[in-house]
Amino acid sequence: MYKFIEVLQKLERIDNFIRLENTGSPNEFAQKLDISRSTMYQYLNVLKFFGAEIKYCKCSESFIYLNTSSLSNFLFKKS
Repeated sequence: MYKFIEVLQKLERIDNFIRLENTGSPNEFAQKLDISRSTMYQYLNVLKFFGAEIKYCKCSESFIYLNTSSLSNFLFKKS
């Protein structure tokens, strides 16, 4: 159960950085999260699985949402 909560907390941090468009480069983002770059991409893939449209924007040097949503919308969306 603890691991599940830890994953949700990490996803929430990732969501906050993306919504603020303050991730930095992929390497910087992984460092901010204290995880490897490949693990960071695994977390991004989880968000994408739940409907987040995420891409890296070279202009703002940040990952951004293409759809205006948040983690709670992806995880708890109504059917």
